[in-house]
Amino acid sequence: MNLFVEFIYMIRADKEHEHRIMNSEKKGQGILGIHHVTAIARDPQKNFDFYAGILGLRLVKLTVNFDDITTYHFYYGDELGRPGTILTFFPWKNIHQGWRGTGEVVTASFLIPQNAIEYWSDKFRDKGVEHSEPAYRFGNNEQVITFYDADGLKLELVANEEAENRKINAWKNGPVPTDYAIRGFYSVTMSLEGYDRTASLLTNEMGFSRVAHEGDRFRFQVKDRHIESSLKGIGSNEDQKSMHPTSSIVDIVCLPYTQPGTIGAGTVHHVAWRTPTDESQLEMRKKNYKGKVKRNPRN
Repeated sequence: MNLFVEFIYMIRADKEHEHRIMNSEKKGQGILGIHHVTAIARDPQKNFDFYAGILGLRLVKLTVNFDDITTYHFYYGDELGRPGTILTFFPWKNIHQGWRGTGEVVTASFLIPQNAIEYWSDKFRDKGVEHSEPAYRFGNNEQVITFYDADGLKLELVANEEAENRKINAWKNGPVPTDYAIRGFYSVTMSLEGYDRTASLLTNEMGFSRVAHEGDRFRFQVKDRHIESSLKGIGSNEDQKSMHPTSSIVDIVCLPYTQPGTIGAGTVHHVAWRTPTDESQLEMRKKNYKGKVKRNPRN
């Protein structure tokens, strides 16, 4: 389908539902998980065909890059564009090819149901998508398919039982059957020469805990028990599931002898984190940015 035809059919969010989510989240503090991931592409139509056509994500917003108004900014996500499901792109036709290496986010991982592995393996073969055979990670806890878009962006589908708690993120009338549909983000993976300083930032300043370790992969996750307990008695079961802290995993892969990455087509531009309120966001800014990391001067 043509990009601009699809955009006409964008859905409007249920304002009452979103209001309940926002009110409940105000009870929590700190980072809840991933808000969105932004990456760089070249051809906008090929990008749309892959993410909306093959992956079955919804184009929930189309605007421009406010740093470069000659460039589109695509937003793909679930049916309502909920935080934790949004992958955005800056498509620059003439940008150089990026290089995956240390010092950057190298992989964005989507969550799928445990029964969806065969569906996606077959679909990738039929569509000619470069991908790996399914492999287990952290014992039998996760089954992972690694694949790549037209620009070489490294992505994963992770089959995990958490998908049962996130059925609300499956686009009910989308091009992929809901039983197999993507349920938003599962995690992001960073590639670093060493992980000590970043691990310290995650655990001491951003509210993550180190929860697992396998080989050169170290896993960190936000676990906000205050928000989990505050969901009891609020709205319907579906409301509670949409408010549940999700998309909250960061993996660090230590590759000490690997070339540093360079930004360009097929690389991640940035990851944005979700906070419950504007006040919480400002508090995190004060906490994190006292000379410890670089920040966007406009934020």
